Amino acid sequence: RLQTGPSSSGRRHVARGAMLSGSQRITQAEHDRLLRTAVHVEPSAPPPSCKGAVGGTHVHTVKKKIHVPVEKEVKVPVVKRELAQKVEKKVIRGTKMVPVKKYRDVQETVIETKEQVVHGYKDVWKKVREPTREIVKKHVPVTRTRKVAYVDYVPKQFEKVIEVPKDKIVEKKGFRVDKHVGRKIVEVEEDHH
Repeated sequence: RLQTGPSSSGRRHVARGAMLSGSQRITQAEHDRLLRTAVHVEPSAPPPSCKGAVGGTHVHTVKKKIHVPVEKEVKVPVVKRELAQKVEKKVIRGTKMVPVKKYRDVQETVIETKEQVVHGYKDVWKKVREPTREIVKKHVPVTRTRKVAYVDYVPKQFEKVIEVPKDKIVEKKGFRVDKHVGRKIVEVEEDHH
């Protein structure tokens, strides 16, 4: 066990320290710093013990426990959800009606005037009937065919490529570093002369 030299209050050393390794001497300034950073100080329970006499002087050892904060980094697993944007192409098939000009035959009947030769008889002064020939106009129905234009629609197949969004949520695993504050106990022994 290491000890410091004499000070105003005696000799001090630290055993099983949280901020120091093993048993180590400390100065008055280090002792004060420990007390400033401490979250709790346990007073010494047992009465001072006599370590022996040096030149007729008794040395009493006083022990106290100082609770000091200790900060450490801890890795915490985290799962992060992110949006993955994706687009895929799809072929759409359909039918559309296309206008087409066509012709159809239409029969119609019209009235036409035609001249015809009519043979008959006429009376003459001789009182004898003799044949005659004259031209007369007569209305005659005539049927004829003509082509009439019209618009018809015919089906036509087509294909079209479109882009369809296909987003999804993906999970990414990782770690974050948290700082946890705990405490450790530092035992301080102080020698009083």
